[in-house]
Amino acid sequence: MVYTAVSKGETVPDSPLTLPPLMIGGAVFSYHYNEDVSKVDTEAILSRAISSGANAFDTSPYYGDSETVMGEALHNLRSKHPRNSYMLITKCGRKSFDVFDYSPSWIRQSVMRSLQRLRTEYLDAVLLHDAEFTSVEEVLAGVSEFVKLRQEGYVRAFGLSGYTLSTLLSYVQAVKEQLGVSTEILFSYCHYNLQNNSLAQYAPKFRALGVKSIINGSPLSMGLLRAEPAPEWHPASPGLKAACISTSRHVESVYGQKLADVALRYSLGFDGTTCVGCSTLPELEAALEARDTVLTYKKSEKGGDVDGRMFKELRSMLVGDYEMAWPVPPPGWVRKSQ
Repeated sequence: MVYTAVSKGETVPDSPLTLPPLMIGGAVFSYHYNEDVSKVDTEAILSRAISSGANAFDTSPYYGDSETVMGEALHNLRSKHPRNSYMLITKCGRKSFDVFDYSPSWIRQSVMRSLQRLRTEYLDAVLLHDAEFTSVEEVLAGVSEFVKLRQEGYVRAFGLSGYTLSTLLSYVQAVKEQLGVSTEILFSYCHYNLQNNSLAQYAPKFRALGVKSIINGSPLSMGLLRAEPAPEWHPASPGLKAACISTSRHVESVYGQKLADVALRYSLGFDGTTCVGCSTLPELEAALEARDTVLTYKKSEKGGDVDGRMFKELRSMLVGDYEMAWPVPPPGWVRKSQ
């Protein structure tokens, strides 16, 4: 199927894109994360998020029916929350676990499809999905099409997403040097949390190349930083997984808190935007409370002293001799042809 753009009617903001400290991840609004997504109160979650200032949403065609579910919910909320009251960020280029397509023709088709699914006439930002799985030549081709789509009014900003910071940095530099444009948004996951905060060291390098917004995804490091055992598929070493369980028990017995709650507050301290997935209103309220706590700390001269001491202690238990990162693409991964 060839997707065409919806008719232009909405007013596309001409101001620079400014993301809030907390934004909401849309992967949870799909069968990939919830077996029966119809039981997720998407409208209530999105409405509360917009009203509370967490009014930016991340999604991707790779997340199953997330775009469609979110688009329907936002359409139903349009009288209460007009399009200019929130920001939509989606991705393109990753078709499946081992199939990628960053060609200009597919990038354009994917963006037009996302516009229809999200029931909007423009995207606040679009990102190349998991760029480290592809070559610099493919990234340059995809970004070139983003530039055209922005000129045509379908996209306000563009950028890259992925895990491997060194690779992402080299791609951002190539875009600037070879295309003469800046990558406006950088989305990386599992790189600013209690176990790994290397995004803090990379952020100045990205910003020096013109990146205006840096998004920190997965504050719990894909389910690693919680009381429950990490998912079986998680790439962390057995030693690190065991250390997380031990640290969780310690923080509960000594501080009377849950590791996941502490880890979220730590990640929200990032000097940028943190993206959190919330499947229920209580989860969203917890994220909003954590955001407000951290913002209060930042305004107070001695704010966060207790958390700061706790963070330092827990990081000493989690970093130590354990690896900070894991290889992406994973060992043995083979990319399939189109």
